Amino acid sequence: MTDVAPSTHEPEAPDFTAAHDSFISYAREDEATADVLEARLQEASLSVFLDRRSLLVGVDWHAELMTAISGAATLVVIVSEAWLRSPMCQEELAMARNQGKSVIAYLPAENQASPSNREALLADLPVASRVADVARLVREALPFGRLQARLELAADLGPSSSEYAGARGRRDLHEILRVLLSAGFKPSAAVARFQTEVDRAH
Repeated sequence: MTDVAPSTHEPEAPDFTAAHDSFISYAREDEATADVLEARLQEASLSVFLDRRSLLVGVDWHAELMTAISGAATLVVIVSEAWLRSPMCQEELAMARNQGKSVIAYLPAENQASPSNREALLADLPVASRVADVARLVREALPFGRLQARLELAADLGPSSSEYAGARGRRDLHEILRVLLSAGFKPSAAVARFQTEVDRAH
């Protein structure tokens, strides 16, 4: 029988890949606009999460939506009166903002006449009235947005996942966080908790 020396191979670094380049937040009344936006962004080689095509039947749709937002590099909101009235749409926006995600407001010409609270709600967001401009803004946000999404996905999975075994995975997380902090991104509360838990585990 041949003696086998203990392996010194360190586990591979986890693949914290952003699931989508963009999550589209829209009201049901704007489904046709969402379909066109999805198709045009995909034509621009951007991956898109649109709930009607991305959610599986029988899953906890609310939990899946929240995970999809965490895993998206950007959030694109289709601004309309219906979107402004929708509690679910406002929850999606609040979650993206809490995570420090890049949010882009798409305001098609037919939706220009919206309630006055639109200005207050979207005052700090880039607003595009053409799909080409939405695609450009999404692409500009991707380098840091993808890193941010990787951290949020890691926080969702938690430190108990086997993917986080080994010092290499911990170093990977710290490097992502360092890059984001140097660019002025503030980690969400979930990511901050996750970092603390990972550090304690090692």
